[in-house]
Amino acid sequence: MDLLPRRGGPQPVAAPRHVRALSSSAHSVAMWPTSSSFAGCRRPSCHLGGSSEASFPSSTSAGRGPSGLARRVLQFESLQEIVVSVVGWSVLLSSSFILAVAASTDEENSPRNYLRRKQSRGQRGAQRPALRPVVCLGDSLTRGNLSADWVGNLRSRLATRVDLPNVVLNAGQNMQCAQNILRRIDEVVACKPSHVVVLVGTNDLKGELSAAEGMTYKVCNDLEQPPTLAAFEQDILQIRDRLLSCGAKVALVSPPVLGEDGLCAANLRAAAYAAVVRHAAEEANCSYLPLFERTSAKVPNTGGTSYNSLQSFMWLCSLVADIHLLRRDLADVMRERELSVTVDLVHLGPEASEQLATMVEDFIENSVTAGDYVNHVAMPEPVASPEPISVAAA
Repeated sequence: MDLLPRRGGPQPVAAPRHVRALSSSAHSVAMWPTSSSFAGCRRPSCHLGGSSEASFPSSTSAGRGPSGLARRVLQFESLQEIVVSVVGWSVLLSSSFILAVAASTDEENSPRNYLRRKQSRGQRGAQRPALRPVVCLGDSLTRGNLSADWVGNLRSRLATRVDLPNVVLNAGQNMQCAQNILRRIDEVVACKPSHVVVLVGTNDLKGELSAAEGMTYKVCNDLEQPPTLAAFEQDILQIRDRLLSCGAKVALVSPPVLGEDGLCAANLRAAAYAAVVRHAAEEANCSYLPLFERTSAKVPNTGGTSYNSLQSFMWLCSLVADIHLLRRDLADVMRERELSVTVDLVHLGPEASEQLATMVEDFIENSVTAGDYVNHVAMPEPVASPEPISVAAA
């Protein structure tokens, strides 16, 4: 006689408590291994009576736990979960770190912080006149945390000069195009700089060469349209005129090579961007710093590594760890990648960065005037000469 009713029988009668507990226990045992894990293993019936019988692997008796095969499968599945978790968290954390580095600014030496300090001095009634700063304005090549830092190099050089302005502000921001620079030009003008060095155009060039990159810059930078050479030319002219109108001496720097094959499509187009910058400088009697020409002379015309956006991005991601975690020498990274000018086909290596810092220092030295700086070395007070002693009186 069955303790529980069969399907299709009369209305069931509540089974005694100990029978319900036994049924629940049998069901719990039957929950593993599942039919998807082992062939030939059938989940037992929930009925204790009738012809349905629970089937388990032959090496396992009911209620004694999994067989050796089951344990291995369960261990493998647990290992998979651990691997997936580790990989997933690693990707998430590394991506967050890369984004944090990309979004960071040199806050200590930024125009915003300079204006804040200047306002604080005014509120305290400080009488010492503020130094007119040198502002380096641009994108990631100027920001310098994804490559060799030419702005920091320049600041170190000027710190040892008593005849030149020694306050150097870094107004570089990663991933920006010329239109973004134009939007934040007022903050630079408010600093009343003596000299401004403008290096922009690499991201405009990349956005024009690749539809995908162009759309990325349009969306991320809130541009009216993907970058083009014509739009870049209009923006660089407006940047130049706005800076000249505030009395600053302006140097326009041509964007460097893109990739390390001199005659590849990217560098043929880069030459056109350099020509636009050179024309804009000559038209308004600004200084032109030929970074494209200097870097182009260092790469082979053929046989070098052409610009590839995917390869460049992968190198850039590993570069974040090389610079900020491993503290590696960038020259070693370039040798491993067989590069001579850039560290990732885009950003400047140590030698190119050194050349740019030298060009900028020469520009400042050759154009400085008395009103551009206040000597930052405290001069001693003049000492009164003693009264001469009269020989006659002696």
